[in-house]
Amino acid sequence: MLALFRAVEGVAFEHAGHDPGAAGGSALPTSTPASAAATQVGSGVEVISGTAAADVFKLGNAGLVYYKDAYGATGKDGNYALIKDFKKGDKISLVCDEMGEYSILACDMGETAGICSCIYYNNDDQTGAHIDLIACVTGPDALSLDLMDASTFIWDINPTAIDSIGAATNDILFLSSTSAPFGGAGSDVLHGSQGEDRFVGVDPASSFPGRGEVDVFIGLAGADTFVLGGLGKVYYVDPLGQSARSYAAIQDFEKGDKIVLVCDEMGEYTLQNCTVGLSEARCIYYDRDGIAGVGLTDELIAIVQGPDALKLDLMDASTFIWDIPGSAIDATGSATNDVLIGTDAEDKLIGKGGSDVIIGAMGNDQLIGVDPSDQSPGRGEVDVLIGAPGADTFVLGAAGLTYYLDPIGRSSNSYAAIQDFEGGDKISLTGNKTEYVLQDCLIGVSSATCIYFNRDGAPGVGSQDDLIAIVQGPASQKLDLNSNSFIWDSANGASAFKSDFVHFNRLFDPISGLHLFSANSSELSALTARGYKNEGISWSLFAPSGGEINGLSEVHRLYNPATSEHLFTISDGEVSAAKSSGWNYEGIIGRAYALGQGGENSVKRYFNASTGEHLYTSSATEAASLPGLGYSYEGNAWYL
Repeated sequence: MLALFRAVEGVAFEHAGHDPGAAGGSALPTSTPASAAATQVGSGVEVISGTAAADVFKLGNAGLVYYKDAYGATGKDGNYALIKDFKKGDKISLVCDEMGEYSILACDMGETAGICSCIYYNNDDQTGAHIDLIACVTGPDALSLDLMDASTFIWDINPTAIDSIGAATNDILFLSSTSAPFGGAGSDVLHGSQGEDRFVGVDPASSFPGRGEVDVFIGLAGADTFVLGGLGKVYYVDPLGQSARSYAAIQDFEKGDKIVLVCDEMGEYTLQNCTVGLSEARCIYYDRDGIAGVGLTDELIAIVQGPDALKLDLMDASTFIWDIPGSAIDATGSATNDVLIGTDAEDKLIGKGGSDVIIGAMGNDQLIGVDPSDQSPGRGEVDVLIGAPGADTFVLGAAGLTYYLDPIGRSSNSYAAIQDFEGGDKISLTGNKTEYVLQDCLIGVSSATCIYFNRDGAPGVGSQDDLIAIVQGPASQKLDLNSNSFIWDSANGASAFKSDFVHFNRLFDPISGLHLFSANSSELSALTARGYKNEGISWSLFAPSGGEINGLSEVHRLYNPATSEHLFTISDGEVSAAKSSGWNYEGIIGRAYALGQGGENSVKRYFNASTGEHLYTSSATEAASLPGLGYSYEGNAWYL
């Protein structure tokens, strides 16, 4: 019997008498066939012609394999579908249960169809006499059919029927909500379910998991996890050197999916765009040589394709999970730029100096990007803090010191970039909530919350307020200083900005044409009352108390009663000489670094021979203009 059917454009075809299901290109049947209780569905040869749209040809649904004979009819007779006009973009939906698998062979169906791809169902899980022809496929792309191609085959999985632990040979495994996740040794194909699946294509207990294997991972829908390492072992690495025969082929990486990598002291990873056939992909290499980029000895461990593959970024905590051997990571960085990665335990990671990347990995971790013992912790640093899974604490201040402040003024090059703030995470600040301001901000096209130190004490973000953190992640838009997302270290009272830095305003006397620098509020009030114009904060010093320790020198102020000029200097010799010349010593006003002792920003000193005035500025723009106004450069007065 030969029955003819033509698919309606944009509609997935099922056997006659069944619900036509979803529209062309949809992933799975949307309803159960009316005769789902039957043991045999489809009789004779049914001809199905495709349309110009992307069609879905369904050869099974709800646990039933269509066109399956009772037991083993083979060859050109029996029951099967003749699919015509199969083209790129079309899909075939198959059912998988514990009794059967499939195979595809090129065959000659003679006058019925000519040369085509025949899809066979294995009735007794053995090769040979009992394989059952269920479909012949013709058309432009028929002869290129491959059961491993996730872009062509859709698998309708019986959720309780499949054992997903492979053998030491090449397996095709279908994950379900109850299945185990291991492919075992050999080159395997692991098909996911519609839920959240975890893919492990190797035997984790072997000495070199994944060596000589090419495992195909097809996640389908759901937030899936693809495991490329565990128990301290990087999967798909060949101990003899670079190999193109060992890797995982992740075929449909989507938003919400994750990749697990192992990090130890012997290796890191590199991502590189690559091409698979005509499709773009992202290749993951194990970095053997420790040199940036993909070197001759670096080893390919995964090829990632899919809608979000090209967006992969090793710094993206929403994508990469780091499986860390407990003894592999030193939790304290150096004065330079470091990458620190925690273990699965509860870690305390301290980046110290430099711009660091700190990844907490598993566990409830404490992440500190700065050197807490520094005079200005975090100044000039941009530290990336990634908590990863667990209830993590991001420390932005402690013991009265607010981190990432610049004593000179507002800066955009000192802050913590918290990338994955989630429910249960905390941010630790010193002082009290009136000293901080939250503001919505954008990083690229992603929403974030920016945390500012409130220098001026006014509501909102002012021109002098200092950015100390940019917070991204699922819970970053819900931040509230009054919520339990913040921990307050208030034992030492106000934060370091008010207790450890002295900020000097510059005032201008319109009568004499001279400038005066002062941090004394009473003096500032008196001078402005006399007509001096306050030009705002010009520069800052460390508080005068504490002495000359850690490379700091005391800054002295002197006054010349004959000329009404002031002199600021860290030179003891200059202080003595000025006193001998009639200058009055007014005391220590703060502390700063001398040349070579520390600090990154200088306060420059200029002298105007016509007026006898010394002018001090931290502004590079103003410094460039002063020679044209009659000022001579005398060098850097000090550093901060």
